[in-house]
Amino acid sequence: MKYIMKKFLTVIMTVLALSLVMSSCVKDKMFVGDPSISSIVFSPTSVTPYDEVTVSATLYDLSGIKSAIVNYKVSGGSSSAVAMTASGDTYSAKIPVQADKAVVAFTITAISNNNRTTTSVSQSYTVGIQYGELNDIRLNELNSSTKFIEIYNPTSKPIVIGGIKFAKNAADAYFVDAAGATLQVATGTVLNPKSYAIMGCKGADLSSTATTAGALYLGTSTTGLSGSKSLLVIMQDKDGNKIDSFVNSAVATPAITDTWDGAVEYTFTDASRVPDGSGDFYSLTDGTPGVTNGTTPSADKFTHKLN
Repeated sequence: MKYIMKKFLTVIMTVLALSLVMSSCVKDKMFVGDPSISSIVFSPTSVTPYDEVTVSATLYDLSGIKSAIVNYKVSGGSSSAVAMTASGDTYSAKIPVQADKAVVAFTITAISNNNRTTTSVSQSYTVGIQYGELNDIRLNELNSSTKFIEIYNPTSKPIVIGGIKFAKNAADAYFVDAAGATLQVATGTVLNPKSYAIMGCKGADLSSTATTAGALYLGTSTTGLSGSKSLLVIMQDKDGNKIDSFVNSAVATPAITDTWDGAVEYTFTDASRVPDGSGDFYSLTDGTPGVTNGTTPSADKFTHKLN
């Protein structure tokens, strides 16, 4: 009997040992879960109609990320998709420029190498114009031959220029239209970033020139513009506050109340800022209405300024 029991126990122990060996030889399966999406951001956070929006997020999966896309809808319209590119675990894509007041809703979808999919919670932003300051507008060019005044927006924001008017040789002697009324920029007119606007002088209608150049046309004035007599041009807001000015006078620091139409610093055909919007005025040969003045100045720089 003892022998039988001993034999039985030996068999049981052998079976258990074999079971343990076999179980240890079974390979554990890799955990298969969904990819994670975290740290979602978009830039810029204040979006204008001139901005692409970069959407980025951290994506991770044990098996790796096969692909990722940004799906977006504009003001509830149909869905569009943009593929995301990777830099380590950070993935990003650009949503194209959208119109003012557009509401853009977007999600991120990540697909792992195990073909598991995760889609993020929807986020959104609203496109809105952020206007610049009127005082950033610059007189940019005056031409005594073709007869025009050009202004320029050197900023990265659109600027409302409605109400702008130009005074000549006095604070309140304005450029006038054919009816003799002060010529003012129409209410609500917007000058886009890095853009030009021109006004014809002495009856010169340069509207077609402006159209060809892609510039705004501010109207035609009957007031003259001379390059051979001292000249003061003041750009003002609707209330008569000075925004910018141009001086061509033999007097180094003339006052607005001085007598003009006298001696000049330079007799000019064209007086242009070089570079546009930020440089000094130079006496040049050729006019560039509605387009860039370039980056090459002449030797004749206007140095005299209002007192």
